[in-house]
Amino acid sequence: SPRRLPAAHALGPGASRGALAAAGQLAQARELLSEASARGPGLSHKGLLAWAEGDVLLSFGLRDEAEDRHQDAIEALRAAERPALLGRLMRGAAQAHAAASMPRLARARLEQARAVPGEGEAARRATARAAVELALAQGAPGEAEALLNALSPREDDPNDLLVRAGVKLALGQLEAVEGDLRAAEALALGAPELLAAVERRRVDWLLRTNQAELAAAAAQRCVHALTALGQR
Repeated sequence: SPRRLPAAHALGPGASRGALAAAGQLAQARELLSEASARGPGLSHKGLLAWAEGDVLLSFGLRDEAEDRHQDAIEALRAAERPALLGRLMRGAAQAHAAASMPRLARARLEQARAVPGEGEAARRATARAAVELALAQGAPGEAEALLNALSPREDDPNDLLVRAGVKLALGQLEAVEGDLRAAEALALGAPELLAAVERRRVDWLLRTNQAELAAAAAQRCVHALTALGQR
C-alpha cells in the first residue's frame, strides 16, 4: 500500500511555496499510481507501478521511501516470474542511483541484476555496460576501461560502441570518439532511443572539444529522437 506523505507541518513554518507545491505534486502522483494499482490485479502490473512510484520518490529526494517501493517491486516481479523485466528495471535503477550520487545502491542494483536467473547473453552484456557507465559516473575512467575490456565490445552493437566512446572521452582520447559515434549512429537508424543516446554522448564530446554551437544542435536532435520515441 502507498506510504503516507509526511504532514505539511514537517516542511516547517518557513517552507517556500515551491516546497509546498512540490509536496502537492508528489501527493498527486502517488494518488494516481495508487488508483492505477487498484485497477490492475496482476503482480507484474503492481510491480511496475511500485517501481514507478519509487522513481517518483527518488526524483523528490526521498531516498529511503524510494528504496522501499523499489524493493516492493522486486518482490512482486520475482513472484510473477518476470526475470527479464526485473533485470531491465534493476539496470535502470543502477543508472538512476548513480546519477543521484548513490553509488552504494547503484552497485547493489547491478549485483542484483547479475543474479537474476534466466537472463540471456544480451541481458548480461547490458548489465556489463551499466557497470562501465557507473564507473564513468563516479569519475573512475581506469575502472571503466577495465570493465570495458572485460566486456569485449562488439563492432556491430551500437550500445557497445556508445559505452566505448564514453570511456575514450573520459580518458581524453577525443580524436577517437567520433568514429565510434558515427558507427553507432549508422547502426541505430530507425531506433529513436538509440539515436537519442548517440546524440547525448555527442553533446558531451562536442562540449569537450569546444564546439558549443554543434553541441546545441546535437542536443536538439536528441530531443527530436525522444519525441519520436514517445509517439510510437
